[in-house]
Amino acid sequence: ALLFFLTVREPLRSGGPATIEDTAFSAFLRYLSAKWRFYLPFYLGSALLVMYAYANLAWLPTLLVRAHGADPATAGYLIGLTLPAAMFGIFFFPWLSTRLDRAGEGTGIVKAFLIASIAGAPFLILAPLAGTTTTLLLGVSGGMICLATTGSLGPLAMQAFGPSRMRARLMALSLLCTSMLGFAIGPTAVGLLSTQWQGDPMSLGRGLSVLGMVAGPGAILCFALALRGTRQMLTANNAIG
Repeated sequence: ALLFFLTVREPLRSGGPATIEDTAFSAFLRYLSAKWRFYLPFYLGSALLVMYAYANLAWLPTLLVRAHGADPATAGYLIGLTLPAAMFGIFFFPWLSTRLDRAGEGTGIVKAFLIASIAGAPFLILAPLAGTTTTLLLGVSGGMICLATTGSLGPLAMQAFGPSRMRARLMALSLLCTSMLGFAIGPTAVGLLSTQWQGDPMSLGRGLSVLGMVAGPGAILCFALALRGTRQMLTANNAIG
């Protein structure tokens, strides 16, 4: 994502207005600085959800083995049972955003992100602490429905709100932010947090729960701010138009 972000230049489009928008990197930075009230919280909120998602995928098998007595093969099978929930979320929230956009405001994507964060936060915090395997898997499934928004709504947001000549860079920046927090910080943070409960078979569950206390409420705050930024951005665009 970093290589793509720094090296790929947006192509000029034909059939546009007489004044062709500048596609230089400096123009992209000017655009971000002007619209930061939307993009900063939106990118951060997405990154927080991805951070938890990858931490969950990384440590859930070990949690099933240590705290719930599953062998590694069974743990892999049990995790597979939660994947249909993620598939449901991938299709449900784009549908929900379309329904919300019928009100005419144009903020359906960000509203769907906010709803998913509010609905998912309790699952992110409480599911890892579940005392039974069934409760754990049900909680993880509920969380995965909401976490799936990052894979479906994120690209849609770049298409909906980004200028056509900057969408590739906006998507690359999104991938960069989610990769830095998701891959690098998420699993590592849970591993470090779990050391606070050495000898406890639920140590990883407690670490995931603490991470959920950061990711869930943090995402809610970020997408609430992004929603306000979206409304300001759309109002300014309508005034120019």
